[in-house]
Amino acid sequence: MAKGKFMYYLRHFFDPDFNYKDLKPKEKEDGKMDFYNLGYVQNVIRNQVIAEFEEISPQEVDKYDDRFIYKEKKFPIGSNCAVNPKNPNQLISLVNGYVYYDEDGNISVKNLLNVRGNVDFHTGNIYFVNNVVVHGDVKNGFEVQGNSILVKGIVEGAKIKALNSISVEGGVKGENKAILTAENNIHCRYCENGILLAKRSILIDRHCLHSNLYVGKNIKIGDKLIGGNIYCGEKILIEGKLGGGFNVPTILVLGYDPVDMYKFSNLEMRLEKLHKRLDFLELKRKSKDNPEIVLEIQEIRKKIKILTKHLNRIASSIRSKNLNNCRVIVRGEIHPGVEISIGPAYYKVDEFIKGTTFYFKDGEVNISKFEKLKGY
Repeated sequence: MAKGKFMYYLRHFFDPDFNYKDLKPKEKEDGKMDFYNLGYVQNVIRNQVIAEFEEISPQEVDKYDDRFIYKEKKFPIGSNCAVNPKNPNQLISLVNGYVYYDEDGNISVKNLLNVRGNVDFHTGNIYFVNNVVVHGDVKNGFEVQGNSILVKGIVEGAKIKALNSISVEGGVKGENKAILTAENNIHCRYCENGILLAKRSILIDRHCLHSNLYVGKNIKIGDKLIGGNIYCGEKILIEGKLGGGFNVPTILVLGYDPVDMYKFSNLEMRLEKLHKRLDFLELKRKSKDNPEIVLEIQEIRKKIKILTKHLNRIASSIRSKNLNNCRVIVRGEIHPGVEISIGPAYYKVDEFIKGTTFYFKDGEVNISKFEKLKGY
């Protein structure tokens, strides 16, 4: 570039050469390669500075990338960007989204992230500041976080976290590793061996098998519910069968905050694993005197003591509420062995029942014929 009067260099606060199709794993502190966090997207938030002009002299021109040297301060403005009204040398984002150079060579920001395939080792984990659409599956071991999340395929043993709601068109096949959490609602075609936590409602179009659900208000299951622990603030509607017999524990608990119940259950599972590990090490120590085993036993006992305190603290803070609004309504057949708790009241089904409503009255779980739930 010819050297003359002062020029202007456009400094980027993102990588202008970023290519989501050519991601490489990065080395972690321990020297191992991280194949799960590939940096699939360049996040920006509303009012964030994404580029800035700085004046350079003719003698400095050769030090800079000539692609971004301008004769005048004129930003390549694309969609969802604007000049900062507080500083005309800066370009800012108008939305939460990802920043990139579009086909016209302009800086743009998109507020919807489309993942045109599976979330797997080609993409790594997805962490986005706005709405996400995954057009394929979310594979085992991967995570997706965003505002509202739509998965058109299947969620395997993955973690999905939404600030708003989650929808899974293909269903959840969790392999006892899937965890879906949403501040509002979760909707999926079916759920098998998964954990779902929604502060408002959960809607499952078909069956729910051997899963743990935690929901603030209402649950609707379009077909059968077999196995698992269901914690619901108010109402559960099951269109098909409930329970799978005495050998398939199916437990429904109503009237409690789902977040408290999730924390409590999570701590119980962690403690159970620690106790199993402790029992194993104690047996091993009897047959072999090993200082490393003794140290691990001591560490596990410390962890058990700390987690037990946390568990007791949560247990003492849990309070039932809105018990008179609580209902379990089943259109189909209820199998023996199903356990239903509404607040402090408990009922265990010991015979086949059909078309039934369970509700709280006079400190007990009562039974009546099926009633229609408003809002479903």
